[in-house]
Amino acid sequence: MNSHQPGPLQDEESQRRISEMSLIEIGEKLFQWRDYIAVPILIVILLASNPTARTATIGTLAMLFGQMIRVYTISFLGVEGATRDGQTDIVITHGPYALVRNPLYLGTLIIILGVLIYAGAPVLGFLALVYFLFQYHCIAKYEETLLLAKFGDEYQRYMELVPAWIPDKVPVQEDFPVPPSFMVALRSEKKSILTVGVVLFLLMLSAH
Repeated sequence: MNSHQPGPLQDEESQRRISEMSLIEIGEKLFQWRDYIAVPILIVILLASNPTARTATIGTLAMLFGQMIRVYTISFLGVEGATRDGQTDIVITHGPYALVRNPLYLGTLIIILGVLIYAGAPVLGFLALVYFLFQYHCIAKYEETLLLAKFGDEYQRYMELVPAWIPDKVPVQEDFPVPPSFMVALRSEKKSILTVGVVLFLLMLSAH
């Protein structure tokens, strides 16, 4: 008999430890470190970048489109008095939130995709994209637990009706109402807009 063979108690303990490291807990950690993790990844991308006129054009358009999504989304959060973390006192279900549950993070991912396309480093870009998809998936799972704890059945019903990332219908003009004002969103997004501008400038400098 192998004396080193794990017994039922050891198996149970191992499974417990694995279950503790759930996507939600990973998401909580990634939420805290998301900005710090992005910096070294961006540096590596800049060092490996080899853009062409085509990748630069497509990448720039994607970055601008992603930023537009963020501004449009926050214009609805701002109207409802969102905190700096994007939390509100009500479940917002109109505007972009009628199409997907995570439009703000979707905009961020499109910006990241634009950076990776611009850089023109396909292998490295693919690996980075897989990481960021995983990161924001986990963060969204973590934030959903907070929203469920805060809003209960109301948010559960919203989750059942609206997909997380990809709309379940083709959006039409009526799905994009005009918010009362973009000023709150533009003020809130000053840091993000500045970051996109700096990254674009660095990508231009990295061209060789």
